[in-house]
Amino acid sequence: MVHPRFVVTRKVKQNFEQKSHHDKAATATGVVPGGTFDHDDEETDHPFVRRRSSVLAQLKEGIFTNNPRFWETLTYIIFLMIFTWVCMNAQGGSKSYSLAQSVRNSFSSFESISSPGGWFDFMQTVFVPAVLPVSWYNNDPLTASDLRQVNMQFLLLGTVSARQVRVKPNTCNVIKGSKMSVYADICYGPYSSSNEDRTPYGPTYATDVNMQKFNYQTALELGCKVGCSTRGVLNSYSGGGYKEDIPSPRNLTAQADAIAKILQLKTDRWIDKRTRAVIVEFAMYNLATNLIAVVQLLYEEDEAGSVSAFIQVIALNIKHLYSDQGSAVDLVAGQIRTLH
Repeated sequence: MVHPRFVVTRKVKQNFEQKSHHDKAATATGVVPGGTFDHDDEETDHPFVRRRSSVLAQLKEGIFTNNPRFWETLTYIIFLMIFTWVCMNAQGGSKSYSLAQSVRNSFSSFESISSPGGWFDFMQTVFVPAVLPVSWYNNDPLTASDLRQVNMQFLLLGTVSARQVRVKPNTCNVIKGSKMSVYADICYGPYSSSNEDRTPYGPTYATDVNMQKFNYQTALELGCKVGCSTRGVLNSYSGGGYKEDIPSPRNLTAQADAIAKILQLKTDRWIDKRTRAVIVEFAMYNLATNLIAVVQLLYEEDEAGSVSAFIQVIALNIKHLYSDQGSAVDLVAGQIRTLH
């Protein structure tokens, strides 16, 4: 049985014999090894023979324009170009990068924290003085218009909050009946949505011993509906937790009030061995660049004692947050006025 590859029509065979006597230069428009022949040879039904056709000829024949996949591909490419441009423009370009670097440089010591005690020391000696300054470098007091300016460059918007995520007890993978199982109740495993602790803890109130100081709030109760989770180095965490607001009034006592709050949390042992993450969050606005930045300082601990601390800064151009830039500016201005 002859293989189909070697079956040719009489027409093809005749063409091949006639053109085999031509010089090699002429074969550019004739038959070439592999069974491809001149585009003028229209008569063949052989499945292994293809005609040469330029891109221009295919365009004239409508091979591209009549193909729905061509239009789908072209539309997708245009979409990617527009999407990339919008994303890059919304972030503010090089100004956004400079803003993020400025924030990271201001809090660079945060990334070297290795213990809960180090977290409290950082908050007291570095974070609060930078976020809530009350005097210039020569100790002259700030005027009212200069208060609540992070590093004297960014207007602080809203409040500064610290949110903690915790795990339940008895969440370790301990073999039941073993000698080590007696320690299961004081063993705290890895964080997960099923292991997340939501019970009140901390000191009890003198007026009611059944009420404890620190209470869990869901993401919805904290005002977040979509995209509330926080991704860290060691794990990802829900949008809920035990939230504590750091006092940030617009007066010269703001720094002292905030430090007093930090010291009280330290006294109450707010961070303990159930803690898996502490997220400090605040937002600020730079009038010169028209950029809003949301800053997260994430401190993590896992069940093995590993510690991670890193800074995340998300900067956006204010005009991309609202359809009307004037309305966006008015909104920020209103937020600032409420803090006077």
